[in-house]
Amino acid sequence: MATAQDSSLAHCVSADLRMSGGITPAFKKLCGGFEALKKQERKVGEVAISERNETSFVYHLVTRQNWWDAATPSSMRSCLLRLKEHSQENGVDKLTVPRLGTGEDKLDWPIVKGIIEDVFRDTDIIITAYSTR
Repeated sequence: MATAQDSSLAHCVSADLRMSGGITPAFKKLCGGFEALKKQERKVGEVAISERNETSFVYHLVTRQNWWDAATPSSMRSCLLRLKEHSQENGVDKLTVPRLGTGEDKLDWPIVKGIIEDVFRDTDIIITAYSTR
């Protein structure tokens, strides 16, 4: 039986890594802080990665420059393409995400869902999206 530890996780962050709003404090606690992420120096459209265990990761999608900025569909697509690439290279077959981009990023879920479906269409990766509301 699969466990929560078998699934990789993803959420959206700003490049400034302020991470004080939305769901990011929970991810910050899960990862033990973000000092290692800051050293990765990721830019908008890129993904910072934390190893969760030997078979799963936490993907921090850098969708906007500053915490007060809004993400764009193109920054979300760029992040998801990089996430897909890393997932396929590292045998990730399950991904659990909040409704990416709908909180602090200010994107509409139907738009983000369409991007996710388009990017991951040709994979066997199982993606579970959840809502905290």
